[in-house]
Amino acid sequence: MRILVYILLICIAGFLYNRPDLWQQNITALLPSAVRNMIFPPPVAQSSMVYMYSVTYSGPSKIMERKLIEAGIQFVQYKIDADPARASELNQRMISAGYTPSNEMPVIFAGRKVFIGPTSISNIQDAIK
Repeated sequence: MRILVYILLICIAGFLYNRPDLWQQNITALLPSAVRNMIFPPPVAQSSMVYMYSVTYSGPSKIMERKLIEAGIQFVQYKIDADPARASELNQRMISAGYTPSNEMPVIFAGRKVFIGPTSISNIQDAIK
């Protein structure tokens, strides 16, 4: 009897795996929003804002900061060596964007793009258009 139950459960799971349209919409209504966002992440909103995570002692970070200012690009800069919470936030943002966190600086989020290390201003301008 137990084997029949296992076979039945495997069949049901296989059917549901092949037909997610039957269960995803219904189950998401039952889940708390934190769990729902973990399983089915909300779409990333297009943003024209630029966020730069850097460290105070990084030469490339200082160069990128100067280039962004000279180009007139508005950006928010977070110094992760001064604020450990921002370092954790950076790691989470990189993971959710599909990247492995690294120590290379600066990390720039522009629109839907992520730039790790020094990059050209034209790439950033293209990303926020």
